[in-house]
Amino acid sequence: MNKVLVLITKGPYGTSLSAEAFRLAVGLASMEMEVSIAFTDDGVFNLVKGQTPDELDMKPMSQAFSGIKQGFGVNTYALDESLRVRGLSADELVEVGVIDSCALARMLADVDAVARF
Repeated sequence: MNKVLVLITKGPYGTSLSAEAFRLAVGLASMEMEVSIAFTDDGVFNLVKGQTPDELDMKPMSQAFSGIKQGFGVNTYALDESLRVRGLSADELVEVGVIDSCALARMLADVDAVARF
């Protein structure tokens, strides 16, 4: 089985990158690959609860990512430093593992491929 890490570094709106990262993760997981998603930098904003992007004619990305583990077996992680720099706490996010940079480095070393968005 191949291990893939999807690294999301961009915010949820303004481009289609977050939605494309979600689609890639689901597609790879459906092909029985071991997929994890790590949210770093502005990517952590994808996980904030209560988003209402109605004016953008989009659905909240946090809703999509909140069900990806249960629905597709994809683990999600947020980088603690990215949360801290942006004034966010784990309580403000959908259910996600919070990791430090050492854990992220171990994840990067342990996968067969990384897709960065």
